[in-house]
Amino acid sequence: MNTQPTLSPSHLRIWQQNAHKSCIAQQYIINSANPTDWDIIAIQEPWLNRLGNARALGYWHILYPSSRLLTDSAVSGSILLINTNISTDAYTQLPILSNNIMAIRFSGEFGHLLLFNIYNDCIHNESTTTLTSFLFSNLPLVFPSSTDSMVWLRDFNCHYPLWESETNCQLDSLSNIIRPLLDLLEAYDMDLALPSGVPTYETCTHK
Repeated sequence: MNTQPTLSPSHLRIWQQNAHKSCIAQQYIINSANPTDWDIIAIQEPWLNRLGNARALGYWHILYPSSRLLTDSAVSGSILLINTNISTDAYTQLPILSNNIMAIRFSGEFGHLLLFNIYNDCIHNESTTTLTSFLFSNLPLVFPSSTDSMVWLRDFNCHYPLWESETNCQLDSLSNIIRPLLDLLEAYDMDLALPSGVPTYETCTHK
């Protein structure tokens, strides 16, 4: 490991995964993500101890949603682990009032890169609504210049042919659930990082 933190990384290697609140799954992620190979670990539905804290090796800074200290709930639906080789001066956490959204903004010679780690429960659209409101109300903070970029690392719990396999059409979300997300994707001209149909989760029955 490099002992001198990088003030402005030129690229970021990101591991994203839903731990489903499993201590075993989270330990696997942390133990498998070699800090020489990864810069950020984005976890949705993290495992937390009874005090609401996650655990990680000393190579990682753990960041929780901003609202965690402003509410009585210690539950966090998303956390980010940032490699300690990246200087804390290289990024700023953004104030989003949601325990399920974690956001930071990197600054450097390339401009700004905004990373959102988002978990949206399958029974509501609260995180999508919060993200929509935050982006609309904070454009100067999100995009200080026209060359800035944004990445959503997310588990929206929504199914749609744009990213779902044709064999999973029975899983397609209802219109009132999926429409706000589609509108948001279109409004900010977001592109999918993975081609349509790429499996992102496998159940115990391999489906």
